[in-house]
Amino acid sequence: MKNNIKIGLCSAVVALATATTAHAFSSQDAIRYSYNGAAFVTAATDTDGDGLISTTIVIGGFNLNVISTQTYPFIGTQAAPNLDLQIQGKGTVKGETLVIEFSAMDFTPVPAGSYITDLGLSDDPTVSASETTRVGKGAPNGDVLFASGADAVSATTIGGASTGGFESSLSAGFSGQVAPYAITTSVGINVTDNAVNNGGAVSVRDHIRVVPDGGNTLMLLGSALSVLGIGAFRKSRKA
Repeated sequence: MKNNIKIGLCSAVVALATATTAHAFSSQDAIRYSYNGAAFVTAATDTDGDGLISTTIVIGGFNLNVISTQTYPFIGTQAAPNLDLQIQGKGTVKGETLVIEFSAMDFTPVPAGSYITDLGLSDDPTVSASETTRVGKGAPNGDVLFASGADAVSATTIGGASTGGFESSLSAGFSGQVAPYAITTSVGINVTDNAVNNGGAVSVRDHIRVVPDGGNTLMLLGSALSVLGIGAFRKSRKA
């Protein structure tokens, strides 16, 4: 009996190790930035493939001490895209701009619903932020990190001079899109005046997800509930 227990435990450990390895996606997501319109610089890459990145960017008058991202396998899956970018810190020099991009690739298949972007800002009056979501058209050039130009489709830019909450959507399965594909969120931060009293605080949260087609989802849910109801009815009849 003891030997059986040991064998069972060993099998469980092996299975867990195999599952962990199978869900490693090394270098499938990364963060980069462009300061005052210069060429992009890679800030961090998800080398361990856990879907999490944390880094800092200190350049010019920008001191962003919290930049964190989440994607699959930590949240969402390749079939259900889910990306989250959070930025906190300060921007203190008038006229400076910073573009931060978070990208993940190898999403598949093309979802039936819509890509939805939510942007939340609580910056000081001298700092504004905007966001544009880009979805790659598919391999080879649309399934690379930060795919852009003719290889991607961009949603409407949201945010800007005002602060608060914003939302934008982009239909799934747009013309020319195939799987696998990449998704990139691009956040632009602009400093409109020198920070004296307010500190130039920057606080931005950007979230991208896919919302399934409402009608089909409700039909599927209704069918599932019907099946469950029939099963419960049959069990009660047998009892």
